[in-house]
Amino acid sequence: MKKRKLIRILAWSSSILTLAALIYNIFIPIKYKIGMILILVVFSLLSYKRLNKILIVVLSVFLIFISTFLIYTQMSADRVFKYYDHETNVVSLITLEDGDISSISDVKDQDFGYLDSMSSDWLVIVKDELSDSFQITPKFISYSSITEALEALRDNKIDVLVIDNAFVDIYQEEDPFFESETKIIHTISRTENKDDIAKNIDVDKDSFTVLVSGIDVFGSITKLSRSDVNMLLVVNPKRGTVLMVSIPRDTFVALSCKDDKMDKLTHSGLYGINCTTETIEQFLDIEINYFIRLNFTSFINIVDAIGEIEVYNEVAFTSHDGMKFPKGNLTLSGFEAFHYARERKAFAGGDSDRVKNQQKVLEAMIKKLLTPASFIKIDQLIRIVSKNVDTNISSSDIAKLIRLQLDKNPKWQFASTLVLGEDAYRETFSWPGRDLFVVLPDPSSVRTIHAQINDMLNSAD
Repeated sequence: MKKRKLIRILAWSSSILTLAALIYNIFIPIKYKIGMILILVVFSLLSYKRLNKILIVVLSVFLIFISTFLIYTQMSADRVFKYYDHETNVVSLITLEDGDISSISDVKDQDFGYLDSMSSDWLVIVKDELSDSFQITPKFISYSSITEALEALRDNKIDVLVIDNAFVDIYQEEDPFFESETKIIHTISRTENKDDIAKNIDVDKDSFTVLVSGIDVFGSITKLSRSDVNMLLVVNPKRGTVLMVSIPRDTFVALSCKDDKMDKLTHSGLYGINCTTETIEQFLDIEINYFIRLNFTSFINIVDAIGEIEVYNEVAFTSHDGMKFPKGNLTLSGFEAFHYARERKAFAGGDSDRVKNQQKVLEAMIKKLLTPASFIKIDQLIRIVSKNVDTNISSSDIAKLIRLQLDKNPKWQFASTLVLGEDAYRETFSWPGRDLFVVLPDPSSVRTIHAQINDMLNSAD
């Protein structure tokens, strides 16, 4: 009799725990919650009768497992869909590779060059760091362009050059001297707060836009770097459709955060995700509700977590590092998908062909994430996404989309387009004094895409 009572208490306790978990979890659609509550009531009532004891124990353990899973997924939501309210900026101190200075300890009170575009706050930080940590009293000399500053370093007019680390990749690409004849002897970092510019909406009822920004850097997601992938997802939940709009990285646009100075779109990432978002809003004359920002580490790890993805490759090619991609259906690991989506030099169309492959990869990732198999890997996805993705989509909005998927199971239809343009060379805000390769957007293409976006946003069932 005592054993029977203990089993009954186990049944009631597991039912109450599951009920609490159902109430706590915001991802489960209401109709499923009602169904599960009815099952709990029936189970609790039957536990009074002479049900098989083993069956009661098995069902109770199962309910405890279910409730633990529901609580865990809800508690993890805020960790997974994380908004980083700061960005990390780094400056580097560089010298000549074959010069007398081999490390920061060799620096005394030498002349330090810097670009006049660098903020006065940064100069104070650099000065304090040198003074407090190395007892160096620098003499700062301002230059209007990186070209002028590098020339001064070459001619030994300055001993050390202070540069924004986010620009290093640009300098290495555009000036062979920089990569081969200079070296970094010290770096200084600081974090800066960023505003949340999300424009919230009922994502399970109304159409919305999401900017997917891929920065070309490994490591911390908070690092400022070029935005190499700029893809808008225009989502219409009523129709179950997604329009993917890619904007080539070299598109010549007005930077909204720099008084509309003209630059490559990719360079907007050097000034933060908000700059990229607002620049695209202005360029396409649209409103962007949310962003998702990820880097190379994010991309590779997420694909590996959800499992290999499948894409159809229309043209066989070999990437610049020797990886071969034959024509036909491809099954790609995270590393392979990364190289597939990043390659552009192998194509006659350059970046235009690359963004088409990026669209294929993103579509394949989304479809894979919507499969039941991905839910089984939720723990691994939580650990990876929480560290490697920055987004201002709230967990409650994600919950709405998950409930929509579970409740109505829409068969999402994808369409894709991209901004067309003409190759050219222009001086850019981020590198004044030198003409860089850019893509001048075709006005008619921009107008067409603006109309397509509005049509997707405003279309009903």
